[in-house]
Amino acid sequence: KDRLHPLMREYVLSAIRSILQTYPDLDILKLVSGEGAQYPGSAPELRDYIQKLVGGELTDSQGRPVQLPEGEALSILADALTSCKLASEAVAEARRAGVLRDGLELAIGSYPGSNLKVHPALFALIGRVVTDPAIKLHFLPAHGMALSAKAMALASGATFSGRKLEISGWTEFDGNMYLPQ
Repeated sequence: KDRLHPLMREYVLSAIRSILQTYPDLDILKLVSGEGAQYPGSAPELRDYIQKLVGGELTDSQGRPVQLPEGEALSILADALTSCKLASEAVAEARRAGVLRDGLELAIGSYPGSNLKVHPALFALIGRVVTDPAIKLHFLPAHGMALSAKAMALASGATFSGRKLEISGWTEFDGNMYLPQ
């Protein structure tokens, strides 16, 4: 139930080790949250949890207040931020353990699904849980390219504070996501 438990971090670290052993010439390793996954809890519990997750006040990297979404979007936001924090902690552990080789690019991010109410707060808070500026922030913002463009338009100009971004999308046919763009 506690996805930030040290055993979960060890699980992700083991996955990183396995991936790098299987693919030693890998150029970039991306750790991305589940599609539209939801963190359980009531709205007050989720708000408190997100505040704890980001380590204090709900502000973006510029110190501006962040408005949290309501309903399902709040659960999705909590889950995406949890996944990103877990990945960030596992990558830090992988660095300490000497698992990551020089030159390997890292990206951590989320796929919150197509609920656009999640995106403004996600964009504003992701840097508070993925704090290493050497790690790219990765977004698969929504299902389909047109909706992804609308989602990315919800980020204010200074939201990412000069961080490197990687944005992914795809075209899907017959339920098979086989044509990456």
